[in-house]
Amino acid sequence: MWAIVTALGVALYSVMDANGIRLASTLWTYIVWLFLLDWIGITVATFYTRRQRLWSSLRPRLRDGIIGGMLGSASYATALWAFALTDAAKVTALRETSVVFGAIFGAILLKEPFGRKRIIAALVLASGLILLDTAQ
Repeated sequence: MWAIVTALGVALYSVMDANGIRLASTLWTYIVWLFLLDWIGITVATFYTRRQRLWSSLRPRLRDGIIGGMLGSASYATALWAFALTDAAKVTALRETSVVFGAIFGAILLKEPFGRKRIIAALVLASGLILLDTAQ
């Protein structure tokens, strides 16, 4: 069930991003407005759920969090830019391959187990990408 809900979420935000990029007056208009509005929900949720221990939790991770946030924002902006250049299906498929790379890096760098379930999931994802590419 969670896989279906996740797939639905990915499909919805991909369609919204592709349409938003194409309808905006400029590429940067959509990206800047999205980033300006996007932080509000997560910030409110963080203050609500962690208000007592927020600063003590943030302090040791602040530098890494800022670097990760900047890299993540640059990565997302690049994906949004790609939506303006080509088909949304191709961009979404390529973007979702990061899940496979994340699993591989987790196994190699963090010594996480890369068992049968992860191998099957990677194969299903790769099969979907191949089908997507050959269907056009």
